[in-house]
Amino acid sequence: MKSNKNNRGFTLVELLAVVVIFGIIATIAIAGIRGVLKRSKESYLDAQLKMVILAGQSYYADHRSHLPKVIGPIHEVDLETLVALKYIDPVKDANGVDCVTENGTNKSKVMVQKVNDKEYKYRGYLYCSGKTSGTLDNEKPVITLSPMKTDRVESRAVTVMLKVVDNEEVLSYRYIIYKDGKEYRDTGYQTYKKEVAIRLTETGVFQIKAYAYDTSGNASNITSLDYKIDIPKPECNHIFVDAAGVSEKTWQKNNVKITVSNRDSNIESWTLKDVISDNGASIATTRVLVKRTTSNERDFVLSLNGQHKLVIEAYNKAGESCTREVGTYYIDKEPPRILKIENPTNGAATSKPFSLKLTGEDLHSGIDYWQYRYNGTEWRTYADSSKNTFETTPFSAIRDEKVYIRACDKVGNCSSGSDSTHIHIVPPPPSVSLSQGHSFGYWLCATCRTSCHSSRVQSGGTCMLDKNGKYGNVMIKIDFSYNSNTASFHWEIIQGNQTFIGVKYFVGIRVIKDGISISDQRIKHESSSWGTSSHNSGTITVNNLGPGVYRVETYGNSQEPNFGIYYGDFTIN
Repeated sequence: MKSNKNNRGFTLVELLAVVVIFGIIATIAIAGIRGVLKRSKESYLDAQLKMVILAGQSYYADHRSHLPKVIGPIHEVDLETLVALKYIDPVKDANGVDCVTENGTNKSKVMVQKVNDKEYKYRGYLYCSGKTSGTLDNEKPVITLSPMKTDRVESRAVTVMLKVVDNEEVLSYRYIIYKDGKEYRDTGYQTYKKEVAIRLTETGVFQIKAYAYDTSGNASNITSLDYKIDIPKPECNHIFVDAAGVSEKTWQKNNVKITVSNRDSNIESWTLKDVISDNGASIATTRVLVKRTTSNERDFVLSLNGQHKLVIEAYNKAGESCTREVGTYYIDKEPPRILKIENPTNGAATSKPFSLKLTGEDLHSGIDYWQYRYNGTEWRTYADSSKNTFETTPFSAIRDEKVYIRACDKVGNCSSGSDSTHIHIVPPPPSVSLSQGHSFGYWLCATCRTSCHSSRVQSGGTCMLDKNGKYGNVMIKIDFSYNSNTASFHWEIIQGNQTFIGVKYFVGIRVIKDGISISDQRIKHESSSWGTSSHNSGTITVNNLGPGVYRVETYGNSQEPNFGIYYGDFTIN
C-alpha cells in the first residue's frame, strides 16, 4: 500500500527556521518597546524642564534686580531655590525620584541672558537620576582681529576686522580702543550679527581689546598688538584758486570762472562752499559747490549776483580737516531800481527854479551816479551823486517837457531810463523897483509960488496955497502898483491942518520913459469957489509897459510954471 505524501510533517530544518524568525521578531519588538519607553521618559523630563523654565521666569519677574544688566553674561537660579520659594512643586522623575540633587550636588537650574535692551532669553537644565534635559555649553567663543598688528608705521587710516565664532551661537561683542595708552573709545556690549570693521583714522599708537559672549554665557576676550599710525594733517594753503585774471573784491558785470587746484598729496578729498551775501546784507546764504571730491582740479562758474566768499574744507586720509577762505569775488549783473522821483511842482508851471529828490536802491555794487536827459538829448551825469537819495541841481531853463531819470551802479548797469517827470518852467514876470519904497509916498505941491519954492523942494510939498492965497498943507498923494506890464496910479487930494476949500488947478499926471512921454492923462480939478467942483481922488492906468526907467510928473495950468513937479520914478526889469 502506498503512503500519502500530503500527510508528511515539518522537517527539522523548517522548524529551526521558524524558531529563528520568531526570535528575530521578538528581538525587534523588545527593542522597539524599550525605545518607546526611553522616549517616553525623555518626553516626561522635557515637559518637566519646561515647567522649571516657567518657574524661573516667574522668579525673575519678581526679582528684576537679579536680571543681567548688560548683553551677554548669564545669571542663574537653581531648582532648589525655586522649590523653596514655592515657584514650583518638587520635581521628580518618572519613577518618583527627586530631581533636585544628585549625590548632594545641585545641578538643575534656570539661566537668563540679556540679548538686547528690551529682551531676555531663558534656558534651563534638568538633571534627574543620571538623565538630563537641556544642554550645557562650556566652550568659549573665538575672537580674531585682522590684522592683529601693523609691522610698519602707517601713513593712512587702518581698518581692523573683528570676527567672533562659537560652536553654538555668538550673542554679543564689545571692543575698547586705547590710544597712546589711554582709553579712547568703548562701544559697550552690542548684539553680534556679522563681522565688524574697526577704523583707526588718527595719528597715534592704538591697541584694541575685544570681548564676546555666546548664548550659553561663555565669555572670551583678546588684546591686539600695537597699530602705529602717523597721518600728516591736511594743509588748506596747498589748495589754490585761479579766477582767470579777475581781481578779488572788485565788482564784476559778468560771470566769474574759477579753477580750484589741490597740490597736497595728503589731502584725500575737499569741499568747496560759496557764501553769498548782498551789499550790506547781515544774513548770508551758503551753498555747496562740490562735496568731498577727490579731484585734484575742478572748474566752477560763479553767476549769482552778490559777494561770493569761497571756503575750502580739506580732509586727509584719516578724516582730519582744515578750513580756509580761498577767495572773494563780487558779481553785479542787475541794474539799480528807482523807487521815487519827488517833483515839488507836480508838473505844474512855475517861474522859479526847483530841484528833484531822487530815491533808488542797488542791492549789490551800489548806486554810483544819477543821470537825466530830455527827448533827443544825451544823458547828462550829476556830479557827486553816488547816493541812494540824491537832490538834483535846480532846473531853471524855460521848457515844457518830460525829463527822464536813471541810476547807474558801480559796474555800469543802468536802470531803463523810462522813469520821468514833467518840467514846466515859464519866464518870470518883470520885476519892478521903486526909487522911493513900496509906493512913491511923496506929497505933491500944487500952485506953489516962487517965494516958497525952496521950502517945497526941501520938505516934499508943504508949500500949498488955499483960495485966499495963504500957505497950507494941502497935498496930492499917489500910490503905485504894478501887475503884468500894467501900472496903476491912485491919486488923492489930502487936506491938512489949514482950512481950505480945494487946490486951485491940478490938471493931470504924465508918465515919461527915457525922456519921452508915453502917457498923459488930464484930471481937471478946480476949487468949488473958483467955478467947477471936481472929484478929490481917482486912478489912472498905463498899459504895455516894458523894461525901462520911468518918471512920473504932475502938472497944472501953464500960468503956474512951478506947477509941473517931479513926483517919483520906477524901474521895470
